[in-house]
Amino acid sequence: MSDVFPSEADAETHIRRGPASSGWKASKGRPSRISRLPERERDREIAMASPSPTPISPTHRTNGANAKKRAVTLESDRGLDLPDRSTSAMGSCSPVPSPVPDKAPARSNRRLMTVSLGKRTTFQLPEEVEQRGHEGRKRQLSFIDATVEEVWQVIQEVEPFLDWLPEFWARVLTLPTPPCSKSLSLRSLANWVGAYNRWQRMGQWTPGQAPLYMNAFEMQEMLALPMPKVLEFVKLFDPAGYERVNSIKSPQDYAKVKVSVPAFLTTCIMMSASISKKQKMRFLLGVFDENDNRTFEEGEFIAMLQAVFTGMASVFGMLANKDGMPSTQRMECLAKRLFQRISDSSGSLGSESLSFSVIEEWFLGETDDPLNVPFALFMERHSTVSGEDDPELFEDEDRKFRLSHTAPVDPPMETSASLDSSFIGRHETVMARKVFDLCVSLGSFAVTHSDVEKELKLTIDPDFWIGKLHRALDEMDNSRSNGVKTNLTAFFKKLCPRAAARHLRMFHNWLKEYDQLIQLQDTLQLSQKKLRILNQYTSLDPLPAPIRQELLAGLCICKVV
Repeated sequence: MSDVFPSEADAETHIRRGPASSGWKASKGRPSRISRLPERERDREIAMASPSPTPISPTHRTNGANAKKRAVTLESDRGLDLPDRSTSAMGSCSPVPSPVPDKAPARSNRRLMTVSLGKRTTFQLPEEVEQRGHEGRKRQLSFIDATVEEVWQVIQEVEPFLDWLPEFWARVLTLPTPPCSKSLSLRSLANWVGAYNRWQRMGQWTPGQAPLYMNAFEMQEMLALPMPKVLEFVKLFDPAGYERVNSIKSPQDYAKVKVSVPAFLTTCIMMSASISKKQKMRFLLGVFDENDNRTFEEGEFIAMLQAVFTGMASVFGMLANKDGMPSTQRMECLAKRLFQRISDSSGSLGSESLSFSVIEEWFLGETDDPLNVPFALFMERHSTVSGEDDPELFEDEDRKFRLSHTAPVDPPMETSASLDSSFIGRHETVMARKVFDLCVSLGSFAVTHSDVEKELKLTIDPDFWIGKLHRALDEMDNSRSNGVKTNLTAFFKKLCPRAAARHLRMFHNWLKEYDQLIQLQDTLQLSQKKLRILNQYTSLDPLPAPIRQELLAGLCICKVV
């Protein structure tokens, strides 16, 4: 210790304050001022900058010596500027801070970073990420107008000492999706619900009894796929087991395959391009809600995030990469911190559980917490425009899709099946309301196609009139003759006899959105009109000087009077 610190008090100071207090900071091409001094003068500078001496215990001496071994200086041309984790907000999960090294680092044109990562002694932006752009951290994401560096800066502003697994997210947000995983993204939600039912049936529909790991034969039974297709998934989620099977191809090796079912299912759902985001989250949360109470305790949240991280790492080939695959401790520390942030931001301070709706909003990026940005970006990357609408948006809450650990789950309504060809679209819904309002004003539903077009001064598609409007108007006229009260909802029901309550709510919601759009257009036109008037006024030539002086003189006389 005497070689590094001039006194035990200084050693205690550095153990408590970490490398940030000693002047060792990330710099471009040059070390800090203290590091450039000779050894004795550097020790004197450190001693002068230290506070009053504090007794040091033998335990602190040991920790300081161990911390010295963990201090590393990383060189990276394009690495991310990491925060000093010596004073992490993670509590017991935080690594022990590192003292100042014995010797100053040599001058270099590269960026020097001093990082304390506990047992993980290195961090560098993945080379494959750097190679995909001039600078990996500044590479533009293809699915949103942002870069990896911008994501890092947003998170660092609110949690400068949080280990949010930056090297992991740099890979899953920038690297291309492996070709063998594309088949996973094309499978429907009904297919995955069927696989989930077969998985829970293996546990006799008893919560917590379904196997967490499966071999190749069990995976084939759950997925109902040929073995060659199953082995493509095994190659991603158990590379070592796949190598044994591929080299020997004995039944014993098939039985030794070990695939994490929660990691497999959650990743397949999150990367699906045919499932809406809302239904992705309902499936994801339902897998880990073993008591089916639609709330999450901290343990369930940690288990879910560990499965999500493991599944992502499997798909992007990081299981065998120690630098890419986060340790269990790092994942658990991050999950605990995120659970606390979600609880605090939702107003559930001190609560031991969070509702599904709160976690769902956080994961989809519908809150102001920057820590959800990587998760929301991953969901955005693996979503399509067709999957944006929630097919159950207008469904009754108790009838929406949800998983169960005690009974088989019925296949949910998917986006492609929420509306069939017999239903009307947005444009037809607006047209139907205009026709209905016209008939109400005329006091009769016995109108012709030409009369309606003439009164409304618009063109109505003949197919729409013959196929739906004409029949619905006749039925509405008969109902009114029989004394039945008519309204717009009844008219929609005549237009679409198969429409359920959720569809009728959807039609009315479309009309509400249309009215809001018209209001915005009117406001825009008014603003543009005022802008034109302002531009015309500002473009006028200035008054001649004599006229301005005459007007000013008259104004002064008026003030005096």
